Amino acid sequence: MPSFIIPIINILKKLLKPKVAKRIYVYNSFNELNDLFSKSILPKEYGGDEITCDEITENWRKALQSDAWIEYFTEEDKVMSDETLRTRFLNSDDFFGLEGSFRKLEVD
Repeated sequence: MPSFIIPIINILKKLLKPKVAKRIYVYNSFNELNDLFSKSILPKEYGGDEITCDEITENWRKALQSDAWIEYFTEEDKVMSDETLRTRFLNSDDFFGLEGSFRKLEVD
């Protein structure tokens, strides 16, 4: 990451709620990642012993193109809701033709 990004992220973190800002971490080097995660689970590009990111991507691509996943996605495409069974609630628009209230009406 370019060095000028870190101050920008720090400024953005000050604009966020403290709870959200505490969840954002920025690491300057892969050595800091090695302190948090085991070397055995990190890809080679991140200083780990696992396979490369390109190999991981290719493995997932092959897995998702397998017959089991193709069948799963085909079945999921058929799942739909029957909107005719959905309960329809009436609102003031149905009765009066206009949504909202007229509590405050200014006339010039």
